[in-house]
Amino acid sequence: MRKQLERLFQPGAIAVIGGTMRESSPAYPFLKNLFDKGFGGQIIPVNPKHREVEGLTCYSAIGKVPVKVDLAIVATPDYAVLKVVEECGRAGVGGLIVASSPGDNLAGKEANREAISRLARRYGMRLLGTQSLGFINTNHKLNATQSRQETRKGNLAFITQSGSLGLSVLDWAVEHRIGFSYFVSLGETADVNFDDLIDYFGSDAHTSCILIYMEHLSAARRFMSAARAFARTKPIIVLKAGRKTSNREESPYDAAFRRAGIIRVETVAQLFNCAHFLALQPRPLGNRLAVITNADGPGALAADYLHLNGGKLAALEETTLQQLREIAPSPYPVVNPVNLYGFDTPEAYAKALTICLQDPQVDGALLVLTPLFVTPPEAVAEAVVEVAQHTYKPVMASWMGEREVRKARNVLEAGKIPNYRFPESAADTFIRMYRHHRNLQLLQEAPPATPVEFTPDKDRAAQLIQTAMSAGQTELDQDVCRELLDCYHIPIIEGANPTEYYPLLFGSRKDPTFGPIIRFGLGGPGAHVYRDWRLGLLPLNIPLARRLIENTRIYPLLCGEGGGGGVNMEELEELLCRFAYLVMDFPEINRITANPVLLNRKGGGVASVKMELEPAGFQRGARPYDHLVISPYPAYYRRQVTLKNGKPVVLRPIRPEDEEMEIKMFELLSRETLYFRFFGYVPKLTHEFIARFTQIDYDREMAIIAELDDNGEKKMIGVVRIISDAWKESAEYAIVVADPWHGQGLGSLLTDFILDIARDMGFQKITANVLATNKAMLRLFEHKGFSIKREDYEVYYAELSLAPEQIKPITN
Repeated sequence: MRKQLERLFQPGAIAVIGGTMRESSPAYPFLKNLFDKGFGGQIIPVNPKHREVEGLTCYSAIGKVPVKVDLAIVATPDYAVLKVVEECGRAGVGGLIVASSPGDNLAGKEANREAISRLARRYGMRLLGTQSLGFINTNHKLNATQSRQETRKGNLAFITQSGSLGLSVLDWAVEHRIGFSYFVSLGETADVNFDDLIDYFGSDAHTSCILIYMEHLSAARRFMSAARAFARTKPIIVLKAGRKTSNREESPYDAAFRRAGIIRVETVAQLFNCAHFLALQPRPLGNRLAVITNADGPGALAADYLHLNGGKLAALEETTLQQLREIAPSPYPVVNPVNLYGFDTPEAYAKALTICLQDPQVDGALLVLTPLFVTPPEAVAEAVVEVAQHTYKPVMASWMGEREVRKARNVLEAGKIPNYRFPESAADTFIRMYRHHRNLQLLQEAPPATPVEFTPDKDRAAQLIQTAMSAGQTELDQDVCRELLDCYHIPIIEGANPTEYYPLLFGSRKDPTFGPIIRFGLGGPGAHVYRDWRLGLLPLNIPLARRLIENTRIYPLLCGEGGGGGVNMEELEELLCRFAYLVMDFPEINRITANPVLLNRKGGGVASVKMELEPAGFQRGARPYDHLVISPYPAYYRRQVTLKNGKPVVLRPIRPEDEEMEIKMFELLSRETLYFRFFGYVPKLTHEFIARFTQIDYDREMAIIAELDDNGEKKMIGVVRIISDAWKESAEYAIVVADPWHGQGLGSLLTDFILDIARDMGFQKITANVLATNKAMLRLFEHKGFSIKREDYEVYYAELSLAPEQIKPITN
């Protein structure tokens, strides 16, 4: 599948079907851009009305082109599109851009789009469109669009669902000196979608940041999987149109983007402000900003914006303030924002910046300059650039004005300091970048070593739900609802005095895009007035539940602020996780609301609950948890085996809570074992390193650990993993067994199990690299049927094509 995308985005030969240099033709801008922008591949006009176009042979049909065509641009009249697409498929074309949207009305367009999509799938072509403007690959000098705009070369990949907005952005980007690696207009997304492009650009060496303008989202599970795979290393920034909720209530998209590590923005300017920052500066590690200015007003505006949007003015230490007083003596107290007043020389700006960056209370600095008569903007910019090169903290600038500061802005840009025309824009970007950093930290937070382990009575719960559905009931009565909660060890409370408890709300409803969404917040009679709720995606673990709670406005009260005593936070987190398990296990639940949930420091429970089921005829998905957009822990992959020494071992998927066990296993690995596993590299066992191995996406990778019960202590004694590409065409295999358990047959047992799982997950082949000195591993591969060939003197390459038969899911 990646090779197909490479044929689309890096073509050697491009056919323009309908090709002509008549300016009124829809094919004209495509051909002109291909001719004018320096594309070095082959350009092939296809049009039965011409024998030659601009000196190039013009063919009457795509099937008569004598060379292999990688990309075909379909710019024909609407009535011919379906026929042309099929001809392209028969001719072996790799990818298509369909510029038109054939059909006389909405229903006709939808039917034709589906027909075009089916043809593309049948012939293995990747399709942009219908109604796509095309794409630009600046590193290939390829402009396959209808745009007249020049495009600067850069490291941003921009994906848009709106062609008209995309054209406007290209124009805007030229004016603001912003460059792209790729620009892609999805059109009506009949085939190539966000997930394909995130995976493709995520591994593209020319792209450092992915920007998205999104109007709607299909294939949410694939999108979330792709975004979660790359958001930690390659930022993804999304401008999502259609925000319908009030300012006080977030949308499911907010919850989904937060869970994936995506940065959400509200304007085109914010989209590029954030991208610009990420391309030039490190992310702030905190939200405390030092502002250095030569005028009160702009500094005050930056400070106001920070306070209103979750940032802080850094509380400068007294030694810092004393040093600043020496730079700019003033009858007024020196505070943050630091106003240099009449001392705004290049030397003063440089010294003030140096002093502020050295303050441990400062996480970043913003320099604001208004073009006063005595202030030299370029010289100040040069001085600031010199200081900023010697710090790990982000430095931003707001040189206000236009003509007077234009050259100074160029100096800042060349020195990798992002400049914003207004200080509020700089403050906004700083806050968003801090939130992004904090979000990634929280996503990698290690859960407690002991997860929320309980044994719900799933059989009884399933019987209750099935009985209700068989009777045609969609709304369950209180008794049945309470019995269902009891199945998941969620306590009921009756006859309690509400004034002695905090009223909370646990809820869930199915979103058409993201499936079940968890809602937590203030409950009781004021719930729908204050709307203090936060949304989260399933599955939940303790850190995710804690984060959901912490982000509500009621959180300080739950911690005991205000003198109310608070609640038992650990109990609240566990109850929220159990509630999430109930929703996760039963896709038949359409909506459930527990309100109020009455809790205090001593405990509590659910006082009232309502539940709505799916209507009669509802069918579960073919695989467990198909209704979720994030794959939960696959507990059904579990097998008990016996080692040669008679010791029983449990093989099961790894989970985030296994971090401590994995660290202890690493301590048992000899230097030779580490050398074989990591090809000589000896890793430092940081949380960030181990989290990459324990916090995995079960949709595209799997890690099976061998767990041994050693006198009541659970030990990890081996682990095998497969990591797939985005399209499950190939998965890379790796294994390590702790030295004390070598020679017990564990490597073979782990390999058999992971190969069974790979078949069940639909992977097509397994690959591995192995050192030539690792004779035991080479023997294992040979025994399991891998083909083995030598890559070089030190490394062998092993590959196993998987049989298409499926195994039955493995249950406890």
